[in-house]
Amino acid sequence: MEYILLFVVGQDGMITRFRIKKRLPLRKLMNTFCDLFGVVPLQALFAYNGLVIQGTDTAASLEMHDGDAISVYWAPSIITPN
Repeated sequence: MEYILLFVVGQDGMITRFRIKKRLPLRKLMNTFCDLFGVVPLQALFAYNGLVIQGTDTAASLEMHDGDAISVYWAPSIITPN
């Protein structure tokens, strides 16, 4: 299985690295990011090249390449305490 290195950039500018399978639904990456940072998954918006990422999307379906960045946005009021 082919892997890809992606960077998730939070609205605070913090960058988190993920190495995932290209055909793995991005829901797993999104949920892992939310768990790490205490963000409510249903209230976080992940975007790539101006498009909102759906949980069923994959790096392959979005034609992502090694080193590409995903942006994530959330409101401070929806962050859960750790």
